[in-house]
Amino acid sequence: MKYPVKVYMNPGLTRAASGQTYIIAGCMIPVPSDTTWDDMSKYVTYVKSEYDIKSWKVTSSSGSTYTVSRINSDKLTCTCPGFKFRQKCKHTDKVSNESR
Repeated sequence: MKYPVKVYMNPGLTRAASGQTYIIAGCMIPVPSDTTWDDMSKYVTYVKSEYDIKSWKVTSSSGSTYTVSRINSDKLTCTCPGFKFRQKCKHTDKVSNESR
């Protein structure tokens, strides 16, 4: 394996029942058994994801206010209960239609 491995999750260090030591970061990366937390930078490079988030406050027909967010100019999310169940709602539709 070629080190350092780029990982996109915050890494952790663990030892399997077999005694093998791994860095865990969305995958298992085998490392020498004497690897410590301070040594992890030799084996992995953590690449923190960057997000471009734009948010709008939207008032519902009942008068409640929800936050609609667009992540990386792509995915819309909403804080309303309906969005949690259906992954879409009239609030995200409203923002989508207004931003066209």
